[in-house]
Amino acid sequence: NITSYSAATLRSAYPNTIAAMRAAQNNGTLIIFIAHNWGRTQPNILGGLPYRITELADEWLTVVSVDSSLTETNYTNRCGVAADFCVTAPGGGDSQATDGILAAEANGTYTRKSGTSMAAPHVTASIALLKQQFPNLTSTQLVSLLTSTATDLGDTGVDNVYGVGMINLNAASTPSGLSYITASSANRLQANTN
Repeated sequence: NITSYSAATLRSAYPNTIAAMRAAQNNGTLIIFIAHNWGRTQPNILGGLPYRITELADEWLTVVSVDSSLTETNYTNRCGVAADFCVTAPGGGDSQATDGILAAEANGTYTRKSGTSMAAPHVTASIALLKQQFPNLTSTQLVSLLTSTATDLGDTGVDNVYGVGMINLNAASTPSGLSYITASSANRLQANTN
């Protein structure tokens, strides 16, 4: 897990990976990573990387999984030290045969799967929809929008199990605090300032 490694060790072991991730972020990429499926209290190395490599944190989301009852699954790693940049999404239950997420197969049929790899696409799709709705938002702003509108689960506030909470696309996509100026209101403003 990420707490087993220092920043210096990670920078030495993964210099090209870290540089490539940061370059991608500087070009507008938002990185979404799974916490992993080992039932541990901390995310894996890559899921928790911004905890040690802090310049990666603003354009990064780590994802943990809940079942259809919004309950932590046995398989999901927790947010742990990544809680501030960790979100929760549906990933299928511990019994994937009955509570897994439907996944398309190459032969045109569907199967049920469970895992943080099933939860991460919910987050990716949410970010894509928000980017379409709010094209002027930066990756950092999209992360902030999704995390600030998440539904709190578990302990109040950010916690080590669910991070900032369950993604809530409805809340994130509802405009708030927006205002606009029409030609007539602009003319009135101009007239009032003269």
